[in-house]
Amino acid sequence: MKGIISLLALACALNAFAQVDRKKVNDGLPAFNIDSVEQRPIWSGCEELTSEDERFDCFNYQMMRYIQQNFTLPSAKNRKEELERTGKIYVQFIIEKDGRITDVTVDRGVDKLLDEEAVRVVKLFPKMTPAKVGGRAVRMRYSLPINARLQ
Repeated sequence: MKGIISLLALACALNAFAQVDRKKVNDGLPAFNIDSVEQRPIWSGCEELTSEDERFDCFNYQMMRYIQQNFTLPSAKNRKEELERTGKIYVQFIIEKDGRITDVTVDRGVDKLLDEEAVRVVKLFPKMTPAKVGGRAVRMRYSLPINARLQ
């Protein structure tokens, strides 16, 4: 009897530690690539454009504009540090079915401070209309190059 009670207590304790944050669950579904979706994601404000290409151009333009307005370059101490902090940062992220941005990572970075800033800014992207396949919202992986130049 003590053994059964101990097992129940252990099971309850393990269950308490195994709680999952429902916002982070992705239903175990893979993320589509940009080439395999029927409708690409839409940045807020680009919905009124009529063609898929126009909306995607607007999406890219608004994304770059957002980065330019919110990316803060750390100051360099000297010319050598300035040159080391110049380059292209490749940031990858997922646009979830509800339009949130998740799983932000740096695929190829330039400098630790610039990489961290790139991740910070992408995580701040506003919620958007997600990609669709067959009329249903899907998760989509996106890779974004960010050119960083200290001035």
